[in-house]
Amino acid sequence: AHQYWVPSSFIDSSKIECPIPRLVRPGNISIELFLNSFPISIGPPLIFFHINLSFSSISPMFGYVHGGTNVSISLNDATSESAVTHCIFGQKPVPVITFGTGIVVCRAPAADIPGSVPLGVSADDGESFSMSPIPFEYNQPATFTSIQPGHGPESGGTKVMLVGTNFISRSSAVS
Repeated sequence: AHQYWVPSSFIDSSKIECPIPRLVRPGNISIELFLNSFPISIGPPLIFFHINLSFSSISPMFGYVHGGTNVSISLNDATSESAVTHCIFGQKPVPVITFGTGIVVCRAPAADIPGSVPLGVSADDGESFSMSPIPFEYNQPATFTSIQPGHGPESGGTKVMLVGTNFISRSSAVS
């Protein structure tokens, strides 16, 4: 078993704060308190469960600037979804709205401007975040001004041109 020594900060007579070191793999770690290399804690060691919050995918990868898009985040460790409490879009944290096997869902907050923002998840009530290499992209809603041609045969198959603004290359039409 590896031992990691980290500095602690005295808060008051009932609280001491210390950072949990980055571990190679998830799992339980024991926490004990030492002063000048001598153990000073009484009772069994405390257990902290270190979890893997890395992402495998997000869907959808974009939403509207006014917010409200439900974003599903697939985690690489299918057992850690119940520990996730918050997501962050850029600098805006939001609570998890639901979770399932290996997936958490958060509702994207409104953005100030269109563009890509980093996306992350937290297992400590939003105190720190594990960030995804996959950004979330905010876009203006598409608007339609015309369709050409405006009619076609009952049998279908007519190709039409939609004219408007704010289309993105990942768009698909649904009739």
